[in-house]
Amino acid sequence: MSAPAARRPPRVACDQKRRGDPASASNDISESNDRAERLLADQAALSRTLEHRVTERTRQLRALMFQVAMAEERERREIAADLHDDLGQLLAVAGLKLGALMSDDKHPSPELREVNELILRAKMSVGSLAFQISPPVLFELGLVPALEWLAEEMHRVYGLEVEVRDDRKPKPLDQTVRAIVFRAVRELLINVAKHAKVGRAEVDIRRNASKLVVSVTDKGVGFEVRPFDKPQTGGGFGLPSLRERLGYIGGALHIDAVPGDGTVATVSAPFEVKTGAPGRVWS
Repeated sequence: MSAPAARRPPRVACDQKRRGDPASASNDISESNDRAERLLADQAALSRTLEHRVTERTRQLRALMFQVAMAEERERREIAADLHDDLGQLLAVAGLKLGALMSDDKHPSPELREVNELILRAKMSVGSLAFQISPPVLFELGLVPALEWLAEEMHRVYGLEVEVRDDRKPKPLDQTVRAIVFRAVRELLINVAKHAKVGRAEVDIRRNASKLVVSVTDKGVGFEVRPFDKPQTGGGFGLPSLRERLGYIGGALHIDAVPGDGTVATVSAPFEVKTGAPGRVWS
C-alpha cells in the first residue's frame, strides 16, 4: 500500500505569507512611530536640560565676573587714593620746601628753577593719573558730572572738543555699573581722538525705560564694522573687551559705522543688575 501524498498548503495562505500580514505590518509601523516619538521626546528633554545647565552656568559666570569687576573697582579706588594721599602729598611737601629755599635765595640757580618746575609737573601728573584710574567725582557726584570732567580732560590731553548732553532724568546706577560705563565711554572717546581724524565728538546720556543709554558720535573717517573686532594695538581695551565688560552687568555695546561717514557707538546698561547685590547710588 503506497504512502499518502503530502498535502500542499492552500495557495491563498502561501500568497498571504509572501505578501505579509497587513495587520502585522501596521503594528510594526505603529511601533516604529512610537519609538521615533520616544526618541524625539528624549532628545527634547536632553536639549532642555542642557539649555538649563548652560543658562545656569552663564548666570553663575556673570555673577562671578561682576564680583571680579567690583573687586577691581575697589582696587582702583585704593590705588588712586594712595597716589593722591601719599605720592601727591610727598610731592607737595617737596615743592613747598624747595619753594622756601628759592625764596631765601635772591638769585636761585636755573637748576633749582628746573627742579621746581619738574616737581610741579610731577604733582599734576600724579593728580591726573589718580583721576583717570578712579575719578572721585564719579562716586561723589555721579556719572554725568564725571563725563563732563572727562570731556575737559579729553580736550586738555588730546585736543578733542567733546559736547556732553544729558536728558536730566534720574539714573539710579550701581557704583560698579557706573564705573564700567564711564570707562567704556572714556575708551570710545580715546578711539575717536586717535583714529577718527576729527576734532569734535558728542556724548548723549539718556534714560530709556529701565536702561541707561550713552552714545558717542563723531563725524570722522569711520571704519568697517566686523563681527569680531580684534583688540587694538598700542594699549586700550578694544571693542571686544568693552563688550565683555558690559556683558558682566547685562549691558551691551553697539557700533554703527560707515567708512568715510563717521561712527556712532552706543553703550547700554541696566539700572538693576541681577547678578549681584551691590549698593545702588544715583547719578
